[in-house]
Amino acid sequence: MGIKNKISVHQPNPCHPCSIAMCILFAILFLNFSAFAQDTHKSNEWLKSLPDSISIGDINLPGSHDAVAINKHHNTPYSCHSTTIPEQLEAGIRLLDIRIKVKGHNPNYSFATCHGKFFGGSLHFNEYQSLKSVLDECNAFLKNNPSEFIIMMLKIDDWNGKDKEGMYEALDSLLFSASTNYPIYNTGDADLPSLGSLRGKIYLVSRIDDTREFGVPVEFPDNTADLMPPIETHLIHPQEGEQSAVFRKIRAYPIYIQDQYKKLGHHEAQAKLALVEQTIPIKKKGDGEVVLNYTTARRDFMLLYKVYIQDSVLNYFGSRDISARPTNFGWIMLDYENWTYPTDKYGDLNLIKLIISSNFQYANYPEKFKVLKGEHRQ
Repeated sequence: MGIKNKISVHQPNPCHPCSIAMCILFAILFLNFSAFAQDTHKSNEWLKSLPDSISIGDINLPGSHDAVAINKHHNTPYSCHSTTIPEQLEAGIRLLDIRIKVKGHNPNYSFATCHGKFFGGSLHFNEYQSLKSVLDECNAFLKNNPSEFIIMMLKIDDWNGKDKEGMYEALDSLLFSASTNYPIYNTGDADLPSLGSLRGKIYLVSRIDDTREFGVPVEFPDNTADLMPPIETHLIHPQEGEQSAVFRKIRAYPIYIQDQYKKLGHHEAQAKLALVEQTIPIKKKGDGEVVLNYTTARRDFMLLYKVYIQDSVLNYFGSRDISARPTNFGWIMLDYENWTYPTDKYGDLNLIKLIISSNFQYANYPEKFKVLKGEHRQ
């Protein structure tokens, strides 16, 4: 009898205040688990969890529009980001849209990054870091994260009156010389590569010309939403007694591009959101196509005012049951990719995290959610 009494002293009393408090705490944690969802894939190496065999066109990628137009302190008409290239890559960005300005004189050309060509370039207010420093930062990131790759889309926004032939030689030397030794993927490959072949490498996409000299070419008009078909070129013209002309593939896959950013009417945000939503279903898994979907627009005088719809795009995904959300939608281009928005289920959320999670059946964000009213956070 004494032993039983001893044991009963150590048994928890279900009505004890401490027990009640513990029950309440566990109930709160259980009921609100979704609000504390943790990313199961580290943003700096999230591609590690995908199979080598997957085509890069079938990976949903967060991209950075005008990636080097960076102002850490102010959102100016010429800035698109407040985070550095290393910060963007660490956060999960895997596509960098790089605009170039040619500087110097032949044969000593150099290359700065820029945003557009405004008022002749002599004021330098739309000029940012050197292209070489961007390549160095990408190289350092890939050395530290060999499971990843970086798509770098190059476009010359400001030729600055320079000789193209001499400039091409200088750019070729910067990108491909043994002294720089950047891990650039074979630019002679016209096909869409698999993830395994790209790990640890930079994949160049060129908006400079229609050759493969500076990457896979993709020329598209300003303010467009259209399909860019594959590119072929004559390699040999037939002569008498020879077989028909031989064609060489320059880019073997089609690219659908939605980059309409101006002349959207009086309701630019709604019009831009509609374009983004219409583009999302175009991509189909295994179709061998790339879909490039830009989310930013401009309006009013000289297009100085920017229109951002990240919160609305988040709502587009969050308003759907997980079974109805798109799981293959291509590459989405973002300004201010670090902006986060308050949600009713998952706390502060940004598009990078959601895009990454879409490659894993939205494992971190399985429930419906909506963006709450309130200012974005950086």
